[in-house]
Amino acid sequence: MLLGLSQAALSPASGAAGGGVSTAAVEDEFAVVSVVDEAAIVGDPSIVKGSDGLALITYRDGNDKRLKVAHCSNATCSSYTTSAVPYSNLDTGLLSSAVVGSDAKAAIVYVSQRRRTGSTWSEWVYTNDVMFAHCADVTCATMDQVRSIESFTRVMGKPSIAIGPDGLPLIAYVDYERTGPNTSSVVKVTHCVDVKCESYLSRTVYTGRTANWVSIAVGPDGIPVVLYATIDADNIGRRLKLARCADAECAVVGSQEQIAITGGAHSGTVAFDPSGNPAILAQLSSDNDPQLRLFRCSSRPCTGGPGSFTVVDFDGSQHGLAFGTDGNAIIAYRDDRWNDMRIVHCKVSACADNATGRSRTTVEEFDSVEQNVSITIGGDGLPIAVFKSGGTNDLKVVHCADKACLNAVATPF
Repeated sequence: MLLGLSQAALSPASGAAGGGVSTAAVEDEFAVVSVVDEAAIVGDPSIVKGSDGLALITYRDGNDKRLKVAHCSNATCSSYTTSAVPYSNLDTGLLSSAVVGSDAKAAIVYVSQRRRTGSTWSEWVYTNDVMFAHCADVTCATMDQVRSIESFTRVMGKPSIAIGPDGLPLIAYVDYERTGPNTSSVVKVTHCVDVKCESYLSRTVYTGRTANWVSIAVGPDGIPVVLYATIDADNIGRRLKLARCADAECAVVGSQEQIAITGGAHSGTVAFDPSGNPAILAQLSSDNDPQLRLFRCSSRPCTGGPGSFTVVDFDGSQHGLAFGTDGNAIIAYRDDRWNDMRIVHCKVSACADNATGRSRTTVEEFDSVEQNVSITIGGDGLPIAVFKSGGTNDLKVVHCADKACLNAVATPF
C-alpha cells in the first residue's frame, strides 16, 4: 500500500509518544504512475543524479542475470529508457553503484559471479569479480567499457564508487580469503587512471577480519575517506572505522578513527555534509538490539570519533543517505519490523527524535521493501529514492514533492 504523511500527522498530538515523530499515515497522498519492466525480477537497485539532472538507476534483472540501467526522462521518472549491460559471466549485475565522472557520463561498479572449477554442481567453486562499466553517453544507452577490476576473488558485499578530485573513479571493495578455519579480509581502494578505467592501481586500506561491506566518499578537500567495520578476535565485537587517505588517490592511508564499538556492524554509508565533514549512517546492533544510527563528525578526519549519535530507527536497514538543498540529511531505509519503506528528513544536524528535529514519512508498508534502498537529490532539488518492492518484485521510484518528502509521487518499475 502506498502511503504518505499529512502535515497534521506530524504534530505531537497525532499520537507520537512523548512528542516524538508520528508515523501515522494518510492514504492516497501518493500516485502510482506506471509499471514498467514488469517482467523483470529486480534486485540490488541504486540511484544517482545524471549530468542532465535526471536520475540514473542501476539494477539487476534476475531473469537473464544481468545489469540494467534506467535513465529517467523526467523528474518523477514516470517515463524512462532502459539498456542492458553486456556480460559473459555466469551471474552478473549484483550489488551495483554508480557515479557521474568528469566527462559527464556514469561509471558503474558491480559484482559478477563465475563458476571457477568443477564439472558438476556439487564441485563448483564460485568466485566474485569486481566489475566496472562506463556509459558511452549521458543516458547510458550504450557502454564503451565493461571490464573486471578484480577477478577470481571472493569479493564480499557491495563495492562502492566515488569520483576523485582528478575526475577519475575511486572504487572500494572487500576482498575475502579463507585459510582453514580462519578468515582474512582486505579492504582495497582502486584508482582508475582514466575515465574508462583502462588501467588502474589498487591499494590496501586494511588487512584483517572485516564485515562484508565498505563505503567511500571524497571530501571537498579532495581527500577520500573509507568506512568499514573490523571483527574482533572473539568474533563478537565489531568496530566501525573511518580511514582517511593521505592523498587524493589513497596511495597511503593517513588516519584510522574508531566511530563505534558494537556487537554487529551490518552495513554503513559515509557522505560529506555541507560543512565538509563526514556523516555516517550505519546499521549496528548491541545485545541483539539493531539500530540505524546517524553519526556526525566535527572534523574531516573525524578525530577522536563523532562522540555522539542519533538513533534514526531501532529496526532500520537497507539504507541510503543524501544531503538536501536545505543542507540537512535525508535518509531512506527499510523498517525491518514491518518491511515498510520510510524516509526521514532531518530538520537540524542533530536530527533529534522529535517534531522539531526531524520528520518521517512511510512510503510503503507491510512487507513492501526487500533490498537496497537508495536515495539522491534530483536536478529539481528534490529527493528521489528507489527500492525493490518485496510483494511484487517491482522496482519503485519515489519522487518527493517537497524537500522533507512529506508528499511524493511513487513510480513502480
